[in-house]
Amino acid sequence: MSETQKRKLPYSIAEMEGLLGRAFPEDDMTGPVLGVDDDTVVASNVASLLTSPSTVIGTAERNGQFVAISVAIPKGELDPNNPDLETAYVYYTAVEPSLQGGGLVADASRSLESQLKEL
Repeated sequence: MSETQKRKLPYSIAEMEGLLGRAFPEDDMTGPVLGVDDDTVVASNVASLLTSPSTVIGTAERNGQFVAISVAIPKGELDPNNPDLETAYVYYTAVEPSLQGGGLVADASRSLESQLKEL
């Protein structure tokens, strides 16, 4: 079992989907998540992407509240012929709309990068 398969999700699916839905109200969180070429379905919906053992999730908090998320899959998981896990395809990076512009993307990205380096 890989480290990503053993990991515990940082927040509930509902909390993560809620933040993504507030940040991207025009996106359909129940529809398929497409791959790099927009033709390959990586997950049947956002919940499946978030719970996939291949997915790595970085988050940020402010005042004890979950306010930012960055969701990625290591590149080697998308392309078995290129197992270079030093790169990743980032699917979503989202910040609570009322807090945008406060450096939270950087916080979530650092969290994501840290986890990717541990793989």
